[in-house]
Amino acid sequence: MSRRLVTSLAAALALAGAHSAGAQTPGSLTGAVLNGAATPSLGIGAVTIDCEPTGTSTGTYSVVGTALGPFPGTYEETGSFLISDGQVTAYEADFTIQSGLTEIDGTKALRTSISAVCTNDPEPTIAAFTNVAVTTSYEATISTPVGTFTDEGRTSSGAQMLTTPDGRASAATQTSLISEAPLITPTTSGHVTGGGFIGDVVDEWVSFGFSAKSDGSTAKAQCSVSDRSARIDIKCLDATSLTQTATHATFVGNARVDGEPTTYRIDVNDAGGPAAGGDTFTIQTASGFTASGVLAGGNIQIHD
Repeated sequence: MSRRLVTSLAAALALAGAHSAGAQTPGSLTGAVLNGAATPSLGIGAVTIDCEPTGTSTGTYSVVGTALGPFPGTYEETGSFLISDGQVTAYEADFTIQSGLTEIDGTKALRTSISAVCTNDPEPTIAAFTNVAVTTSYEATISTPVGTFTDEGRTSSGAQMLTTPDGRASAATQTSLISEAPLITPTTSGHVTGGGFIGDVVDEWVSFGFSAKSDGSTAKAQCSVSDRSARIDIKCLDATSLTQTATHATFVGNARVDGEPTTYRIDVNDAGGPAAGGDTFTIQTASGFTASGVLAGGNIQIHD
């Protein structure tokens, strides 16, 4: 896959995933990011494109890759979609995450088409090319050694596929998930700090810095979050609860968005040092602002 196509997919997904909403319960998928790819000529996945730029185009794919966030591990997905008049009119997929002894089985269904394109022979080395970005609903069963949980929410999903005149094919997908299950936030002792940005630093990004701490009964926090493209600034005023594990933390409280009072929820995942990759940041407010993604720069640190 050409560098230009990979870059365009990343940009489309950054745009699609910069404002996603949801909440998290214990055992939910909030903050998960799934990256998949297929190269059938190497025996990895499958790709089928029936491209009709002036009619209805179809695409199917099977990809394998990695899961980042609360359940890091391996990931597989099989999906299909229809494109008509520049919009995705149907989209569905099945996915599986294997994270240690935990297995997650889920499905996705179309909510909203964000963008879609299907072209024949856009350049001499490509026979057909599709690029779609959608918002989907998901349902998942999370099977762990300590119990089985169900979760549901919405995703920002994207898929890019191409075939060449000599029959070669490839695909790349990315999905960011945020739960919409009922909010549960018991307070535990903990301390978490972080700063950085998510999104595309050239076109659209959200920068943040925060610190949250709890002794198990009383929590406190401060944060500053700025959406460059929307010109929105958020200040956390306090924390009413903090929940922390070895790799994940959630804290909620009161905030101001451009000076107006609201409440907020922040979910973060710590995948290791700044160079490890995979740290995630998610914020949502009662006034309607949401942002979620893997850090493109910075670090999340969950302290002992």
